Amino acid sequence: PDDERNPWVDAELRSRNFTMILLAYELGPRAADALSLKIRDLNLTHRPATVTFHRRHDDPEDPRKDQPVLKTKARVLEISDDLALGLERWIDRDRSNRDRFPEARKHPFVFVNDQGSPLGQRGYQLVFERLRTKFPELGKLVSHVLRHDWNERWTEMHSGSPEQSETSTREQCYAMGWADRSTMPARYARRAIAASANKK
Repeated sequence: PDDERNPWVDAELRSRNFTMILLAYELGPRAADALSLKIRDLNLTHRPATVTFHRRHDDPEDPRKDQPVLKTKARVLEISDDLALGLERWIDRDRSNRDRFPEARKHPFVFVNDQGSPLGQRGYQLVFERLRTKFPELGKLVSHVLRHDWNERWTEMHSGSPEQSETSTREQCYAMGWADRSTMPARYARRAIAASANKK
């Protein structure tokens, strides 16, 4: 967040964006998963800290007309200390700044827009668009690319015996919120599988 090329001048928005992108990189959630997160879904008091993704349709606490809805199953995932500290700073120091985000105290959602209202899908994607403009080397980076990236890294780390592979696939499905017998792991990891095959 302190990089001199950071395209956001506002320290609070730098804090928010750093935390959102680190969450996307570490856990590979869909945009709706991240935007649906509430402060009570975070357990930051213990290590390893955890994030819980919940399915909430027609959420009475959500004032957004187009509510982000999870397409995946609920799950509890451990996070790194770096992400836990980033979330703590964002929530306790920056998001709670009433002068900067006057609307934030009216709802429980973790990520907010410039006024403090829950961040919407368009605002979330604009963060990645602005990053791409400032850092052309990021290419076609969008939030969903980080979901693919998470799955490719998972495939590379867990390639092994058939028994290990079956267990790994079940764990991957849980982490992504997919059904146990989902074919999505193979679809998302296509590039990693191709790269591995070409090394042999």
